[in-house]
Amino acid sequence: MDERGNIAVAMAVLIIAFLSSITLTEVALKDVLACRIQQDGLQETHLLRYEASRGTMACQITDYSEAGFTLPLQQFEMLGSDSRTTYFMKTKVEQSNVTTGGGYYMTNGYTVKSLVTAKRGGGNGIFWSQNYSTVRKYAEKDVRRSTFAGYHYFTNTEVSEDVGMPGDDGRIVFAGNDVIYGKVHSNSDIWIANQGGGINGGWPLFYAPVSTCGIIRCVSGTIPYQTVFHNHYYEHVAELEFPSVANAVQAGPHVGLPYDVNTILRVHISGNQAQSWIGQIVPATQRESIDCYAQYPPPTGPELYWYYLSPNDTVWTPGPMLSVSNNSIYCECKLWIDGTFSGRQTWGCRDTLFLVGNIELSGTPLGTSPDGNGNASFGNPYDFVGLISEQRIYLKYGLNDPLYDGRRHPTSGPDTGGVWIYAALCALGDGNGDPHKDGIFSFEYQAPHYSTPDIRLNDINYTKIDLHKRRFPPTNAYPWPGTIDFPWYNPLWPEADPYLERGSIHLYGSIAQRRRGVVHRPLYDYGHHDGTWNLDQHKWGSTSDGMNYPGASGTGVGYKKDYHFDNRFSFTQPPNFPEIHVRAGLTPFESESWRFKKPPANF
Repeated sequence: MDERGNIAVAMAVLIIAFLSSITLTEVALKDVLACRIQQDGLQETHLLRYEASRGTMACQITDYSEAGFTLPLQQFEMLGSDSRTTYFMKTKVEQSNVTTGGGYYMTNGYTVKSLVTAKRGGGNGIFWSQNYSTVRKYAEKDVRRSTFAGYHYFTNTEVSEDVGMPGDDGRIVFAGNDVIYGKVHSNSDIWIANQGGGINGGWPLFYAPVSTCGIIRCVSGTIPYQTVFHNHYYEHVAELEFPSVANAVQAGPHVGLPYDVNTILRVHISGNQAQSWIGQIVPATQRESIDCYAQYPPPTGPELYWYYLSPNDTVWTPGPMLSVSNNSIYCECKLWIDGTFSGRQTWGCRDTLFLVGNIELSGTPLGTSPDGNGNASFGNPYDFVGLISEQRIYLKYGLNDPLYDGRRHPTSGPDTGGVWIYAALCALGDGNGDPHKDGIFSFEYQAPHYSTPDIRLNDINYTKIDLHKRRFPPTNAYPWPGTIDFPWYNPLWPEADPYLERGSIHLYGSIAQRRRGVVHRPLYDYGHHDGTWNLDQHKWGSTSDGMNYPGASGTGVGYKKDYHFDNRFSFTQPPNFPEIHVRAGLTPFESESWRFKKPPANF
């Protein structure tokens, strides 16, 4: 081989070696670039999580309009040995209504939208151009505001209105007959007990988280926590503010009646239409002279004495036809309500709210669960009811109903009946230290006694018979007998055999109340039954008596509990229902989902 051939071979080897080194360098640089891009992607994922948290935090502390808002742009710089990467973070919060992963429609919802981009600086070569942008990552997080409808049981004070009555500390316990399916919270201690009954060996059963600002106490020895609490329980948590007025409902449509403690709005709902009547409580147009005899009727013996009586009466007039469709409505007076509801409706009132019959949903057969027993595809996605009183919520015992024109017991029934309530209930009343004025969910006419009904003898109709035997109002010299019903304490007075046990409360919804209301009482309650009558001091004569509603069992007064949580309220709230706020803290938001998406072009 000649010398030129050797040189050619050497040159070829040199060129190959040079090209190989360039190729290897390029491969190495690409590997470094790929590694850094991968690191950028991982870093941006962490930054997106941070932005989602920042957006949620902004929702908790920012008073913003429904249009949403944009957070200030943030940037974050990372330095390497031969590189510099600057990340830019942009986040918007927008109102949105979406369907959750579980299939439930979400209201009061907001979407936190975040975009993270990066800009490379530093280093050498074409791979590290100053304007080279590596990764664009975008994610959305759905969050929703919490309302009191999302708690199966919320109580500001876990003590009854009887606190301070003789021999009564007002303590109410969760016991064997209490099976609670949704979240429970109290701003005070929670008491539980083993009192027999139920499905958990006499203990209560909680399937969802239980929280208290105090501690969980027991009156029956050691709590078997694992069998009582099937989810987590929390003590010493932050206090949740319980408002005294329904501001959001007040800001919406009003019925138009002025505030008057002597006015009643009676509404019967059919779909999203409401037929109404206005009841005005007025004194009798003229005083009635009552003559008293030892025996009556007929009047027997000499007249003992006589007095004048001016009882109140309720005069009913037709009210306006009302329409509520995916909205709330507010009235300034007492509200009597029942019916079958369509769409999302909230009814609120300034005074006491009385349930005068079932609260039913158009799309849910009576006795079935509107949430599809946890399966949204079998549930009712359309109909939701919220009922709010700025005082108290009662189950009405009876009424002379202008709708049905007669005396009725619309909320009493056998054990399998009673009253059906498909709604979120909220009793906001603040008694300012008077427990008997705090907001509760309870029942009317808690101490029944017999009275003498009207009698017709010899073609003469005798009425108000008990008043013709005794002085009314009573005096110290002429007290009213403890065994006879106090006039008009029973809204259907006089009634010979008033109902004691009245069936069951079939609740498919939630209860929020300032103070724990009772739904069942013993026949004898020492603090109330001392043999005297004084309704202002909550003295209810002697031991209660009467008869159970046919088919209702028990030895007390009131209702059995058949409470079910409507899981839809965890996602879809009745319009303008009171929201949850932590006292001196952040407004809690519930997270629904977090997902990566292709960045929108106009973000």
